[in-house]
Amino acid sequence: MTEDLVSAVRNDPQGERFDEREKAAFRLADVIAGDHHKAKDALYDDMRQHFSEREIVTLGWRISIFVGYGRFLATLGMDTVGEACPLPGASVG
Repeated sequence: MTEDLVSAVRNDPQGERFDEREKAAFRLADVIAGDHHKAKDALYDDMRQHFSEREIVTLGWRISIFVGYGRFLATLGMDTVGEACPLPGASVG
């Protein structure tokens, strides 16, 4: 993955660099990671134009795992993957 692609995902996920399927996946990720109460029928109707039911569930599950993982790392004060991660207050040794 290039820095340019990472930048496009972060700054313009609905831009012309991505196809409609990718854009739909980004919209689902935004809702799950942000205000999941906004996950209404219209969102899933949109998803069904690009993905099967199985794919929607798989994609939602993976998004949820990574959102949760990122939030957990934040509680440990980590901002990159691969760091040593002693638990807060744990003795090392």
